[in-house]
Amino acid sequence: MGVCNWCKAEPSMNLEEKQKSTYTHYKSPPQTTASSEKLSRKMLNPSSDPSRKLLQHFYNQNKLDIDPEILIIYMEIIRGDHQSIKEVNLKFRNIAPKQSKFLSLIIPYCTELRKINIWRTNLGDEGIHHLTKSLIYLQNIIQISLDENNISETGFSYFSKGLINLKKLKVLSLHQNEIGSQGSKALALAFKELWNLEELYLDSTKLTNDQLNNLTQGISGIRSLKKLGLAYNLLDGKCIPLLRDFLEKMKIKELFLSGNQLTEGEAQMLSESFSDINIIA
Repeated sequence: MGVCNWCKAEPSMNLEEKQKSTYTHYKSPPQTTASSEKLSRKMLNPSSDPSRKLLQHFYNQNKLDIDPEILIIYMEIIRGDHQSIKEVNLKFRNIAPKQSKFLSLIIPYCTELRKINIWRTNLGDEGIHHLTKSLIYLQNIIQISLDENNISETGFSYFSKGLINLKKLKVLSLHQNEIGSQGSKALALAFKELWNLEELYLDSTKLTNDQLNNLTQGISGIRSLKKLGLAYNLLDGKCIPLLRDFLEKMKIKELFLSGNQLTEGEAQMLSESFSDINIIA
């Protein structure tokens, strides 16, 4: 006859010690609906959780902590209204850093999502890190606004890894962040894959001539691009030859250059060379 765990315990152990010993050595089998901390990102997506039971469990465990606007999205998805969500607009709402994770875990269920507007939401590098992990599920996205979110070159370097998946993207706005040298190189690689991009706004991102050079190596392959925002950066007259070569290859209709370190004569010369382009300098 076998001997139970209780009987194997040392005779000198009291009840509390026996319980502690048992719990220490006992390993429960993995459960898919255990505590919310054990629900991984790989489990919380429509492929792994088509019935949304895991999402329901996660919602029940965390609903008191989730921002009310993000909570509405959870409730709609749980009710089965995922196809009705075409846009997520959290403009001017503070969603960092914990709320950005809640957001990143729910948007993969929004299979028909087209637009994400998280302008000035205090996202930061940590927030963009969370969001990027969800981009692989958002194949139908056509517009993203990440303006004024204190994102640095570290955040953009990571963001580019997810951006490369958004083949249908038409509008991308990143103004008033700081792209940096590494960020410009990483984004350039992603831009090479965004064949349908029509509008790109990089205003007030502290771009230098060298960083613009990095970016154009990726942007120059986007034949669909119609509008490019480069206003209020650190560009000077030395970037004029680069811009000339770049614009000759493109079909851009509007170029925003105001607020840079170009002289009036340099700006006018560029405008006269490309009379078919509305250059705002």
